[in-house]
Amino acid sequence: MKPTRRVKLLRQRSALQDLSYWYILQYMKTLIVELDDEVAAKLEQVAPGRTRQRSDFIRNALRKALWEIEEQATAEAYRRQPDSGTDAYFDPSVWEAPRPSRRSRKGR
Repeated sequence: MKPTRRVKLLRQRSALQDLSYWYILQYMKTLIVELDDEVAAKLEQVAPGRTRQRSDFIRNALRKALWEIEEQATAEAYRRQPDSGTDAYFDPSVWEAPRPSRRSRKGR
């Protein structure tokens, strides 16, 4: 008995899902994080565990938190040692686009 088109599509999807899981397992670290019941319930509302949304949500939240820490460190460094007027040199000619030449090309 030949497999139907639907069965073939399901097999292809399954193979792609297996491949995507292999990619994730191969190139990403797995972390185990313990959450209290309140935080876990809120996370379940925002990003249900039965979908892939939860992992994406947590990854993006971590990226944002790490970025904010870097921004705070940069702001603190500028507070400790602010730029002076001579440090912030600005030359507008560097930023202006060159003017097009008015010379026309002669035919060959």
